[in-house]
Amino acid sequence: MPSNVRTLLLVGVLCLMVALSGCGGFPPASQSTATADEPSTATDKSPTATDVPPSPTESPTTATVSRGGLLIVDPVENTTVSNGSEIVQYNQTKFSQSPTLNDAITEAASTKTTQQRDLAGQDVQRIESVAEAYNASTGGFLVSKNETVVRVSLGYEL
Repeated sequence: MPSNVRTLLLVGVLCLMVALSGCGGFPPASQSTATADEPSTATDKSPTATDVPPSPTESPTTATVSRGGLLIVDPVENTTVSNGSEIVQYNQTKFSQSPTLNDAITEAASTKTTQQRDLAGQDVQRIESVAEAYNASTGGFLVSKNETVVRVSLGYEL
């Protein structure tokens, strides 16, 4: 009789160990088992606006995150444009809508050196609106100011 109790106790302990191992003894296969000394391979999900529910006084909104970019204004030595209509004539009123672009064009035209500017999202939008006003591509359009032609190029952050 004592051997039956002993066997039942042993089987019960094994069943209990198996049951508890899924409850916290071992992490699920999708979690990392890295220690403080080892680099973790698990990726933490960064919170986004959709992860946090709006408070009762707020209404849910969809905010667009504007990307920054890089503005390059490069003087062009030989303008091999077959048609002069492809060159935008500088207009102070239109270019002043984007102060960063206006300053870069003015400096590049006066010093005959390439100008680069890191741009915030709002600056990118202003430059895009100036390009749209001339129906020009932000990938590279030519601007003539004070008999100097510069190429304006806008690169976007990924």
